[in-house]
Amino acid sequence: MSWLRFLHNAGWITQIAVNVTALYYIYPLYKRTRHKGFLLWGFALLVATFDVICDHTIGLSRMTGATYYIYFTARYLAYIAVNIVSVIGTILIIRSFLDMHASLNLENPADKPAGVPITINQDGSSTLTCPSCGTDWELTPAESRKSAFTCQECNKVIEIDDNKAGDV
Repeated sequence: MSWLRFLHNAGWITQIAVNVTALYYIYPLYKRTRHKGFLLWGFALLVATFDVICDHTIGLSRMTGATYYIYFTARYLAYIAVNIVSVIGTILIIRSFLDMHASLNLENPADKPAGVPITINQDGSSTLTCPSCGTDWELTPAESRKSAFTCQECNKVIEIDDNKAGDV
């Protein structure tokens, strides 16, 4: 096997492996969040995988002029669609990430809201009250060591102020 044939085979096998691995991680993310960006990424990866497989199977066969023209037109249109759908998915995911952190105002730390104190109970457990919805949460020891906690009721990120921990 020549060096170029090896690189040719390694390239498309690697591409399929990378696409399948990415799909393995994207599917649970979409299932959990129902975010359209992950759906678009998954669709783009499926089309790209199909495109690579076709290039190395159908694309290597001898075709007549009309068949060759139709095949490569479809292939290039699929390639363009993959790029467009991938960019749209990426933009949607980045915008949702920025919207999620907009409430924290990360640009100016002085404007950031003060942290919420943890109340340490007599039995040694810790509780936290969400300032948005007023829900009391009993924290595990691992959660009480974190600097932030996500309220399960209102999905707001609550910053924990360790300096304001009080005893009951």
